[in-house]
Amino acid sequence: MEIPTDQQRRGERLLRDNPALAKSNWLPEGTFPELTELRERHVKLLEDRAVASRACTSLREKYEAEDEAQQRSFQNGGKAPRLTPEAERADAKREAESRLRAANIALAEFIDEAVVAIQAQESAWIELLKQRAVAADEKVEEAKRLLDEAHRDRWAIKRVRMWVERTSENKQARHVAYEQLAGPPPPRGIELPTGMTGAAVEEYAGSPA
Repeated sequence: MEIPTDQQRRGERLLRDNPALAKSNWLPEGTFPELTELRERHVKLLEDRAVASRACTSLREKYEAEDEAQQRSFQNGGKAPRLTPEAERADAKREAESRLRAANIALAEFIDEAVVAIQAQESAWIELLKQRAVAADEKVEEAKRLLDEAHRDRWAIKRVRMWVERTSENKQARHVAYEQLAGPPPPRGIELPTGMTGAAVEEYAGSPA
């Protein structure tokens, strides 16, 4: 049996103690070109490692199935199936395990490289992210302004509709000037026209939209 080297042990320990490193989304996507490139390499190494791991599992399951089939044949008095020779099994296992160890080492080495690259770019990236945050905040404020404007427009439309309905349909009611007619309560935070506060605002709160 091949004895793992210190490098192999370190790689296995790194991945065991940091499960996030074995996930394809460890590195963010679409943030910076350098990170995107690192992410692509990381995903490829994870795929290689997964292939090597599946190969080990497949061999183990194959040999276990052979042994179980032979055991059943003994119990049933049937003809024993052909088993893969022990030497062939050992060679195949050794090769598969070697590939898995190599994949773990390659992944661990890449992670070291990626962390160094991130550390080198940290200051520049943080500055860029601050600038992007300012731009995002400006978009939020503009979105709030547009939303408030839309709410005011909608409130005004409802108010005109209620005046038209009251004037047209309720013939026995006293006519009311448009400016004297309250509309439905606007959304919280929307400033009302002068004089449209208090109980007057609630007069038609239940009117249909």
